[in-house]
Amino acid sequence: MVFTSTLTNRIRSRLLVAAVVVAAAVCGLASQALGSFGAATNFTVGTNPSSVAIGNLNTDSFPDMAVANSGSDDVTVRLGTGTGNFGAATNFTAGDTPSSVAIG
Repeated sequence: MVFTSTLTNRIRSRLLVAAVVVAAAVCGLASQALGSFGAATNFTVGTNPSSVAIGNLNTDSFPDMAVANSGSDDVTVRLGTGTGNFGAATNFTAGDTPSSVAIG
């Protein structure tokens, strides 16, 4: 059994949000000059996100995002629009406290 503190969960959530922002910037904002990023974009997901995976979920050749939300017991999927953004969130029930997602 693993126990984590509230501070650890907050830090993990902030790092995950940073990873999503960086992944979105790398995947969709190729028009930015090398070595720089555009303005940050926040994407709404479930409660206490614990893992994110970027990949092509619907075969349209645009990067999509899947996020395991341990606090809301679901997985959020946001499909890429091809413009460096993601569409509306769709949440899928995932059982108790999902901790990771992967795309293969």
